[in-house]
Amino acid sequence: MAEKEKTDSQVLYGVIVRATIERGSILATTLPPLKEGYYSLDAKDLGNNNFISIGTNQIPLFAPGEVSYKGEPILALFGLDKETLIIKAGEIEFDFQLSQEDITPSNIEPFKFGWGDIGPLEEGESIVERSYTDSPAATTEDTLFKVSTWLDGEILKVEVPTQWPFHVRDTVASVCNRTQKSVIVYPQEHFSPKDEKLVLPSVLAAIAAL
Repeated sequence: MAEKEKTDSQVLYGVIVRATIERGSILATTLPPLKEGYYSLDAKDLGNNNFISIGTNQIPLFAPGEVSYKGEPILALFGLDKETLIIKAGEIEFDFQLSQEDITPSNIEPFKFGWGDIGPLEEGESIVERSYTDSPAATTEDTLFKVSTWLDGEILKVEVPTQWPFHVRDTVASVCNRTQKSVIVYPQEHFSPKDEKLVLPSVLAAIAAL
């Protein structure tokens, strides 16, 4: 859940609608009627700003017509009432074309290690080999308490649980066409085993800031 404060002190809430397929194309999106004060955002609205940088790589903020993994953000809904947003999000219909392309297993040489005196293999011993194919999956924001953004004069302020505040700042500035100095991030208490949420706070903050 994201929220942003309007200039008249009203709070806009937001929900993210995610892909329910592993991979494929988005052929059509049908939105339910949205009354005044409610609106949607997707890749088409962001144009060339629909990407965030991670080192030398880029990933899309919203799926740009192609779904790369299950749970990938497709669009966001914003409005004045959280319950209404959740209902409207459930009424959105997508026409997907599933990808038939097989995922090619990686050709990376397996990592090998050993210790002690292994010695030569005895005759008759067997070597068991297994291979598997993995695919990326989204970490949902359910355990992130809240992401808030608001304007204070010319400064865009962000409150978000993160352990990578400089990346949140740079991402929000890039997506919103702002300078880094015009974005201030207030890191909130954050706990994440295995550090899987380094990027997710930046994604949510950028969407909320839009």
